[in-house]
Amino acid sequence: MKKLLIVLVAALSIILVGCFIEDTGITANDNPYLTTGGQPYSGPPVVGSAQGRNVLITVTLTFTNGVITEATVIDEKNAKGEGESPGYGRPVVDQAAAKIIKYNSVDIDIVGGATITSNAIIEAGKKALAQIP
Repeated sequence: MKKLLIVLVAALSIILVGCFIEDTGITANDNPYLTTGGQPYSGPPVVGSAQGRNVLITVTLTFTNGVITEATVIDEKNAKGEGESPGYGRPVVDQAAAKIIKYNSVDIDIVGGATITSNAIIEAGKKALAQIP
């Protein structure tokens, strides 16, 4: 009986935790980016750059009705042909665009071990957003 109770409590705990960490997502109208005139932005792509750990990080954002519909995150290559470090920074660069689109925000999670690269992506994204007229 005691084992059954422990199993039930453990199962209930897992179910409850799953409910609280479920991704709610962002819909197109949750956080539209507006022009200075108050209209949802749908103009040309905006671009911003910031220094990563090893190289310059460039973020390009494209909008439709104030929602980020495309994002590219590029780590420029240095004179040696190297970008961000393959073990830490590179995976963050590779995953950032999808997160920016998914959450309609450049304020993505900072990845431990790649803090400088993560912060550079956020900073470059904010500089891009500052280009919205």
